[in-house]
This record gives sequence, C-alpha cells and structure tokens, in this order.
Amino acid sequence: MPTMQFPYPRKTSHPPPYQTPRASTFQRRRTLRNLAPYGLGILAIVLVFLYFLRSSSPTTPRPPPGTPPVVIVTTLDAKQSEHYKANIIENRKDYASRHGYATFFPNTTDYDLMSGVPSSWSTVPSMRHAMTLYPHTPWIFYLTSTALIMNPSQPLDLKVLDPRKLESLMIVDRPVVPPDSVIKSFSHLKGERVDFILTQDKEGLAGGSMLLRNGEWAKFFLDA
Repeated sequence: MPTMQFPYPRKTSHPPPYQTPRASTFQRRRTLRNLAPYGLGILAIVLVFLYFLRSSSPTTPRPPPGTPPVVIVTTLDAKQSEHYKANIIENRKDYASRHGYATFFPNTTDYDLMSGVPSSWSTVPSMRHAMTLYPHTPWIFYLTSTALIMNPSQPLDLKVLDPRKLESLMIVDRPVVPPDSVIKSFSHLKGERVDFILTQDKEGLAGGSMLLRNGEWAKFFLDA
C-alpha cells in the first residue's frame, strides 16, 4: 500500500538575525533611553498643571480649636450714657454667648484720628484692631452702637453667612450707580468667594452693619 509523504517545510532564505541575550538587553535599554525625554516631558506638564490647579483654588487655613467663628465689634461713643452703653454691651454679649461668638467693645477715642472728623471714622481701625486680636476668626461683624439685635436666637450663618443663603440674598447684575451704570454687580459670584457683606436701607448703603471675611483682602481693604 503506497504511503503519503509530506514535503519538509522550506527554510526561508532570509532568516532573522540571531541576537544574543546581551544584545537584546542593550536594545531595550537603548529604546528606553530614547523614550525617556518624552516621558519626562509628559510628567513635567502634568506637574505644572497640578501646580496651577492647586494655586487657583482658594485655600483657607484651619483655625485652632476654640476659635470663635465671628467676633462682634461695636465702638462705644464717649457721648453716650453709661447706662446706654451697658445695655448695648449686654445685648451683644447675650447674642454672642448663644452662638459661640466673641465680642469687642473699643471706644471711638481709642484711635488717633484727625481732629474734627466724625466718630464713625473709628469703624475702620476698630475692625482692623479686631483682626489683630482674633487673627484666626473667619468673620468680623461690625454693628454700630445705635443698633440693637432684636432676634438673638438666629445665628449669622443661618441668616446670611451660609454660602447658599448668601447667594439667595445677593443683589446681582444690578447697576453700581443706578439707574443705568455700565458697571454692574457680579451675576455669577459664588457665596464662598464673598469677602465683604454690606446691606442697605431706605437711605442707601447701611454702613452701620457689615461683615468682613478675615484674610489678606480684608487687610488690604482696611489698610488702603
């Protein structure tokens, strides 16, 4: 019975060059050395991107334990009676004790102001003084001595300082100088980025009640 025979596979006339293990290792090292600059370049771009991303995001240092979240500043006028000033101090202290705030009661005569200027000019140095006494307190709340806290049960964060609450109260996209000023208040400002809170009444801006976020901008604002 005849048997089938299969031909042997033909060898190629161009066999691959033989490489010793040493030559193969050298080739890999050479390839890695050629790719190293590209890898370092990509790593440098990533590090630069992360640096600018971190720099652009606001960072707030954590205050030490026991730091009051708010300090209430009220300047006392020497022309006011002692009984009146005692009532104002008690009003502020009662409110502060309910919510863990601090209080500060400087006199309008404590600061070296120019002669003949109104006593209200002591507002700025009194707030700057409070920032020095409470450097880690997030908010400085100035309230004139002619105002009275009528509802001491409500904390400031519930009324205004919470970012979402503040955004609901802000007057946005309005002319700075009514009625048709080209310059308008910001329309997309977030509550977390607000540093100065000022209210208004029927007379206009009410400078007797204001909140200032403690920080570098506040120092610039008060020292300018």
